[in-house]
Amino acid sequence: MRKVVCSLLLILFAGSVSGAIPDGQDPGVAQAIAQGDELFAKQDYDKALDAYRKADKLAHHTSAVCYLRMFSVERRAGDLPAALEDAKKAVAAAGADRGVAAKAHLARGFLLAEMTSKPTDRKLKESEAETREALATDPEW
Repeated sequence: MRKVVCSLLLILFAGSVSGAIPDGQDPGVAQAIAQGDELFAKQDYDKALDAYRKADKLAHHTSAVCYLRMFSVERRAGDLPAALEDAKKAVAAAGADRGVAAKAHLARGFLLAEMTSKPTDRKLKESEAETREALATDPEW
């Protein structure tokens, strides 16, 4: 069951964390994110995370895009608690942007499903709730 849920969430989530930087983004923030993206592509996760943290600081901790990028790095690096927290911060930072909020909920759902160890694990229920919230937040997803 866990593998099915993780596979489904991976299909839904694939590619949704990365993507275009929102229009109107501060040029310094956009540049730091772009630098982080280049480093992430090279699998230089420590430096990518530093670049995303710089972007987050420049954005005054209000950029859901930064949090989702940090989520990706931390998940890849195995820092699952930090990734889970950054996905939560992304939900809060998304504000009225329903598409980004849905991606953040889906990120949390995916990670929680990945972290489960048995079918009765509480995280699996949380994963389902986050996935349902993603769909409720942006039904076009």
